[in-house]
Amino acid sequence: MKIAVFGGSISSVPESEVAKDIWREELNANVVTYGVGGMGFSKNTGEDNIQAQVERAIKKEPYDVYVFWASNNDIFQGHPIGDYKDYTEADNFDKEKLITQCGGINYCFKRVFETNPWANIIFFTTFKSTYDGEKSFDPFYVGGAYEYLKAQIKCCNYWGVPCLDQFTNIPFNKYNIPLYFMEDKVHLTEEGYSFVGNIQAQFIKNNISRR
Repeated sequence: MKIAVFGGSISSVPESEVAKDIWREELNANVVTYGVGGMGFSKNTGEDNIQAQVERAIKKEPYDVYVFWASNNDIFQGHPIGDYKDYTEADNFDKEKLITQCGGINYCFKRVFETNPWANIIFFTTFKSTYDGEKSFDPFYVGGAYEYLKAQIKCCNYWGVPCLDQFTNIPFNKYNIPLYFMEDKVHLTEEGYSFVGNIQAQFIKNNISRR
C-alpha cells in the first residue's frame, strides 16, 4: 500500500515519522510525505500550499491512500473559512474561492478523484491544544479553531471522505497536553505522535477499500 501525506509542519516535522512508522507497520505501507511547514489549504498560504502539494503528487504517481492532515496555518494566517461548496459545481468551480480553506480542500479532493477515481482519501483534522488559549481548545468559542474544523468536516461529508475529528476524538485535555506537545503548544513530541499514530492507523485501516 502506498500512502501520500499532505499538510503543514504537523504532517512533516521529523517527529511525525513516529506516527508514520506505526502506519507502516500496521498497514504494511510505504509512506511518502509531501507536507511542508507553514502550509495550509488556502492558495494564499504559501508557494507550497496543500493545493500545490497535490499537484506534485499526482504528477509523480498514483497512491492507494491520500492522507490530508490539516494544519493550523489557515487559522494562524487568518484565511477565510469559506463554505463547504466553495470551488464545486455549485459555484461553477470559481477559482476566486481557492483562497478559502474550504475552496482549497475541495480543490484537493477534486484533483485527486479526477486523476485517480478509486483513490482512498482520509482526512485528519487538527488537534485540540492550548496554543491560543480558549480559541484553540474550546469547541464552543465563537471564531475559534473549531469553526475551521467544523467546515473541514462539512467538506469531507460533501465528498464522502472519511474524517477523523482529532479535536474531539483524541483525548487531549489541559492536563495531559503538556505531556504530548512541545513547548510551543502546537507541535507534538515523539510521545505525542506515538499516542495519535495508533489511533490514526486504526482509522485508516477501517476506512479504506482495496481495489
